[in-house]
Amino acid sequence: MGEINNVVLLDPDLGMFDSIRDMGYSVENAIADLIDNSLAAKSTQIHVDIVFDEANSYIRIEDNGTGMDRERLNDALRFGKKIKPIRDSDDLGRFGLGLKTASLSQGKRLSVKTIINKKEEIGVWDTDFVNNIAKRWAIKTQPFESTIDILKPKILHESGTIIVIEILDKLLNEKAEDSDLFYKKIDAVGDHLSLIFHRYIQGYLVEKTDLFYQGNQLKPIDPFAFSKITIKGESKYYNNSVVVKAYILPHESKMSKTDIKKASLENGFTLNQGFYLYRTNRLIVCGGWLNMGDDMKSHEQTKLCRIMVDIPNKWDDVWGIDVKKSKAIIPNSIYSDVEKIVKNAYESSKNRYLHRTKRKIGSTDSYAWIWEARNSVKGKIYKINKKHPLIEQILEMEEKKDVVGLNKLLIGLIDHIEINLPITEIISDGAMNKADLSDKIEDNKERLKKVKANFIKKLLDQGKSEEYINNLLNDSDLKN
Repeated sequence: MGEINNVVLLDPDLGMFDSIRDMGYSVENAIADLIDNSLAAKSTQIHVDIVFDEANSYIRIEDNGTGMDRERLNDALRFGKKIKPIRDSDDLGRFGLGLKTASLSQGKRLSVKTIINKKEEIGVWDTDFVNNIAKRWAIKTQPFESTIDILKPKILHESGTIIVIEILDKLLNEKAEDSDLFYKKIDAVGDHLSLIFHRYIQGYLVEKTDLFYQGNQLKPIDPFAFSKITIKGESKYYNNSVVVKAYILPHESKMSKTDIKKASLENGFTLNQGFYLYRTNRLIVCGGWLNMGDDMKSHEQTKLCRIMVDIPNKWDDVWGIDVKKSKAIIPNSIYSDVEKIVKNAYESSKNRYLHRTKRKIGSTDSYAWIWEARNSVKGKIYKINKKHPLIEQILEMEEKKDVVGLNKLLIGLIDHIEINLPITEIISDGAMNKADLSDKIEDNKERLKKVKANFIKKLLDQGKSEEYINNLLNDSDLKN
């Protein structure tokens, strides 16, 4: 091999080791990335435990997968390892960085024990060891004293892998003794894993995997498992390897409390509308409209719309899958066609939502609805319908001086107004800039003055003193 001239070797500075730790992983995304490795190793059982012990707190993941020999372990722990040009179809990895970056994003020490054919191998990345002792990119092949017991197997026998993350500086910050803060930060981990890996937990399209968190077996959270869900469009691309399906969820009024909670997932019902992108059956995008443009935004009226997308790992580059496997973009080659499917479902969601809305709000020529929506220069306004049968009956009874009947009807009217308050529709129209939500007091001062004057006159007619009236008004919204 000939000599290479005019070359300067630039080995990575050790400072880069700390920079790699700042990849922006949340604890739940970091753990999900590590579980990807367990699934790629054909694990049928995976146990995740996060243990609080102040400065000695740790994250532990154990699986019963295929395990690794020394060479494969070194390769797995190497930064910038070579990626296969053609990966296995069930490989959940992306750039070969997940094990290191996900682990070290949460703590300063990563210890891995792996067993294959009953033979153990160990590798440890420790930031203090790298920076202050080895002073080079080097792993230890023996665990630290504090890690020995934590690395003892609980479920694996002939093969499998244990990952332990310690010195959780990113998770504990400077409050290592604050258990409330610690548990608050890991509160979402269980539900997140149940959602992201729901197909593996179900055994749907893949081999079933038993996933445990804090000793409890996780149940799947399927974002499309609703009894009255409707499919509104489907298309396949790239020789049927990519599938796009548009769904409309049932309206909340048709859901059980359990289904409403399930529909809310991690971010709430409204924010969970949009795309759900599965890469090799692992959910990587949960809601949002990707790169569909400003016309596609999350609104109350469109929250019933969800788009399921399935892609294989061979299209990672085309779909712009990032290193954390949490972002994607719709490729230009199919964008227009996907847009048609999505917009059709988007409008269908609006229609289904508005169909329910019309049952609560009447138009200007309606008389049977207590609330009516009217258009104004500033937008839609909501008013009490003075032609409503209840109100007309009250006016009739006042003329007849039927005090008992009048009191019953007034209480019924108040209940009717409260029960049918179109709060969801007001919020929805406000979010889509269709409603006039400006301060109505300033615009209606004269009307309020008349209400106040009539009220005072009625009290004076009843013989109430001015002092009594002033005290009453000062404690009410009629004060000004």
